[in-house]
Amino acid sequence: MYKQLDRHFLRQTTANENLTELKQKILALISPEFHKPLTLVESYSDELESGVNSAKTSQDLVAPLRGIQANSNELARLVDDFIALAELETGEKKNAYHLSEQLISAVGLNSFEAAERCFMEAQNANVTLNYYLPSSLPNIRGVESMLQNVFHIFTLLMIEELRDKPDAEIDIGYSWSDDDLSISYVANQPLTQERIMLLAPLVHEHLSLKQASHQHPQLIIAKKYIELHNGRLSLKTDDQSFAFVLSFPIAVLEY
Repeated sequence: MYKQLDRHFLRQTTANENLTELKQKILALISPEFHKPLTLVESYSDELESGVNSAKTSQDLVAPLRGIQANSNELARLVDDFIALAELETGEKKNAYHLSEQLISAVGLNSFEAAERCFMEAQNANVTLNYYLPSSLPNIRGVESMLQNVFHIFTLLMIEELRDKPDAEIDIGYSWSDDDLSISYVANQPLTQERIMLLAPLVHEHLSLKQASHQHPQLIIAKKYIELHNGRLSLKTDDQSFAFVLSFPIAVLEY
């Protein structure tokens, strides 16, 4: 009986230690990410509170309201990433993907809606976001909500890379072959060498979440999602521009 209790206690202790380690890893990653939007929400809230009494017109309150909304959206996105990271670390997301694989016929609509959701963020960053709703695209297989999150992450990532740069623009486009469908996020500005050295390994090397996620969590999460769809991610750079290209295998329809 005592041996059974000892074994049970050991298993429970090991499970608790693994859970604690996972929690610490996620908190170490997410905590710094939360700091900025939380601070900005507090700052904009104070600005709004003081402005309510002194504002001459409602237009005087637009800036703090937009700031609160943009950073509240950022906090919501970080919570989603927090959950996604836990699921990816434990393998739960991979299992869920295989169980709920589906045919996605609205890839263009999904990327269009992601761009629409980021329109205000682009304006606040002084970035022009060029996108359109394609008439038809090949189907792929996957989880639609997961794919929408990927498009949202890359739209925001591009906006942040171009924030407040002169005449900055992002073009979202589509191309396909017999085998693959590609969605391109193209910037009209080059990346610095420092940014290339940071981003290129995250995109092209097979790094674990533990190795890489502290550097750019959203990019790593999006890359893992793409890989779950049997897709691939690439970063293209030159002296005048850079682009992220997301490629997915076209679904073969069975008759």
